[in-house]
Amino acid sequence: MGKFSILYSDIRKVKKQFSLINLVKKLPLPLQKENANYLGEQDRFSHAISRLLLAELIYKFTKKDISYLSNLKYNSHQKPYFDLDFHFNISHSGNYVVCAASKTSNLGVDIEEKRILTIEHFEDLFTHSEWKEIKQDKTLNIFFDYWSKKESIIKADGRGLGIDLKSILIEQNKTILANQHYYLFPLAIDSNYSAHICTQEPKIDIELSLFNVFA
Repeated sequence: MGKFSILYSDIRKVKKQFSLINLVKKLPLPLQKENANYLGEQDRFSHAISRLLLAELIYKFTKKDISYLSNLKYNSHQKPYFDLDFHFNISHSGNYVVCAASKTSNLGVDIEEKRILTIEHFEDLFTHSEWKEIKQDKTLNIFFDYWSKKESIIKADGRGLGIDLKSILIEQNKTILANQHYYLFPLAIDSNYSAHICTQEPKIDIELSLFNVFA
């Protein structure tokens, strides 16, 4: 059974401890420059926090310090990776940033804030049976659960948004995509959010921790 470590941060709490300038200064210089490319303050905080969470997990699994973040690479579909025996994925929505990592398996993680929206615009992204469930639920919880599941699946797959979400049939928290089996596990972060991790391992050991204090 593979061990998966997941760290998440509440942007609101981080803002009370650090100014954006002081938070960004904790990053290696190349990532400080990358952070400056984001225009909104919330986006800059999300970027900085995600990289600092990633640094914590890199050190935990490989003992490499924060400077190793400068070795971040991207595949042809823009999925980030390191030339290490280390798999990770990042997601953010609303007030939360999430970073998941493992040494044993590829993975995808996604968090979605449950918010008011016109779901009819998204019908083409779901199967007939999924859409029937979604329409019967007046809370939108099922909609966001399916949304975060599908996003985590395509992130684990690594080919990005070119995958037709409607082609992904989820049954009992598992699916097959491109002849690969994927398994989904919910993450209890906040009742106003839906979050899932996707991996190719049917059973995993999940360590989920809130992390807001960056040295």
